[in-house]
Amino acid sequence: MASDLPVQATRPSFSNDTTATRGVSLHSEILQVKQTDPGLEGLCLRLERMVTEHVSQEESALLPKVQSLANEEDLDSMSEDMQQAIDQWRNTELLRMAEHQESLPPSV
Repeated sequence: MASDLPVQATRPSFSNDTTATRGVSLHSEILQVKQTDPGLEGLCLRLERMVTEHVSQEESALLPKVQSLANEEDLDSMSEDMQQAIDQWRNTELLRMAEHQESLPPSV
């Protein structure tokens, strides 16, 4: 990645992002709820709406700024880095889900 890019373009910060902060708080709340809790679905739907709203804001505000500051090579590099992070997260979640399934008693 080019060294002439501002730090803000290469390292996102969520310190002033209230949507991200609320999302992290809601995620923590979801992790404390049992899977059988009837309120879990509502919490997950709230988190999904918050993430969708956050992505929309990023696409309309942050992405155009980054595109105006970065060249095509930098954008490709950022895209590859993001895809690798998504793939790693997805693999971690799949492993976690598989471990959870193994810990469940056999179904009758």
